[in-house]
Amino acid sequence: MRVHTCKQIDGEGLRMEGLITEKCLCRKFVSLAVAADYILDGSALGVVLSVEPVEQKNRCRICENDDRLKKTCDNCGKTGYTTEIRLDVKRGEDIYMRPVKRTPRTATIEAKHIGYAFDTASLRGKRNSNRAKKRIDNYHVLDRMMLVELGAELIDMKTGEVLIKGTSEPPDDAKTASGRKHDWGRAI
Repeated sequence: MRVHTCKQIDGEGLRMEGLITEKCLCRKFVSLAVAADYILDGSALGVVLSVEPVEQKNRCRICENDDRLKKTCDNCGKTGYTTEIRLDVKRGEDIYMRPVKRTPRTATIEAKHIGYAFDTASLRGKRNSNRAKKRIDNYHVLDRMMLVELGAELIDMKTGEVLIKGTSEPPDDAKTASGRKHDWGRAI
């Protein structure tokens, strides 16, 4: 089976995704089993050969063809049925690879990243990685900025200067249930 990766399969503007209208130069072929695996995991679909609009008569969602309700139903025009136009898509044997949609990644540091950054003997060939060091530094900056948003002070570690003044804790007061000793968490 031919695997299409050409530009015309992209659903740009009013074009339907997977519709191939012109002759293409895609040369990759895969077996039927591999193509079935691609289709099952959602990374590929069959190319679209034709699309035809078809009228479909459905029971009205508002009155559900009930004699008492359809007398006043404006959705179906007092008939009890609505007509909807759906697209009848005929797919061919060739497949096309769908665009990959990745979930957003969060900034995390795992044990391997620390090993890459700080010369661990168990990780051969990836010692003293500058990318891993930058990843750790970026995570540190993100962590500090998140704490500042929550009200912490930002202090320069070299000079001891307060860069961003934080919010102080409220004083301990049992009557208002505020402060470190008396605030046990309450619904807002």
